[in-house]
Amino acid sequence: MAKNGFSMSNRIAVEEVTAGATTTLTINDCGKFLYVEQGSSATTINLPDVTAAENGWNVTVIKTVSGSSSEKIDIKATAGDGATPMLGVELGPSCATLSGDDLTIAGVAEAGTQVTLTAVTGSWIVVGRASADAAITIA
Repeated sequence: MAKNGFSMSNRIAVEEVTAGATTTLTINDCGKFLYVEQGSSATTINLPDVTAAENGWNVTVIKTVSGSSSEKIDIKATAGDGATPMLGVELGPSCATLSGDDLTIAGVAEAGTQVTLTAVTGSWIVVGRASADAAITIA
């Protein structure tokens, strides 16, 4: 049977992010899964400017470990994105509405807690998935 050349076309780029690191994403990071370790210091992920990223640019951030000793993961919009560029919902026990400019995955959030951010018409649309209330917040 001949290969059709598409066997690798649906792979998702996965990048491991070390605990305590600061990662600045670019428009070339579209579609990545960031698998984030957590340790004793906060991890920061800086998003590209939402206008430069253009509609459809997306990234998914996944927390790898659980525990009260883990620090938070901060996902930050750029200053040029406005006062409340992030809008969305946390799909957890309470299905909380989210709005603001900096997203946080709490240190006590369970492993597997994740958020997907997608650029749509000048805003970051956020869908968070968590097993506990307030595991994901935007302020």
